[in-house]
Amino acid sequence: MNPAYWNPPEFSFFSDATKQTDQMIGHLQSDNWRDNEHGDIEQYIQNEGFDVLRCLFQGYLDLKAKSGLIHVSPEGNLSLPQL
Repeated sequence: MNPAYWNPPEFSFFSDATKQTDQMIGHLQSDNWRDNEHGDIEQYIQNEGFDVLRCLFQGYLDLKAKSGLIHVSPEGNLSLPQL
């Protein structure tokens, strides 16, 4: 199977985080970033890294919602199933 077409369900929830991380790595590897100041790089990683964390957490919530462990209402409210 061609890895480009392999997207198992347990990883698809985190595709936004993967894309964001790959984009960050691409920026940091580019010639434009090689001459930047240390503080500029730290600021970039902090800002963009926070977005990666947000994407990871959203993927986690989406995975939990799909598995039925939590319910997300149309208004965006989270609830746990009754035990």
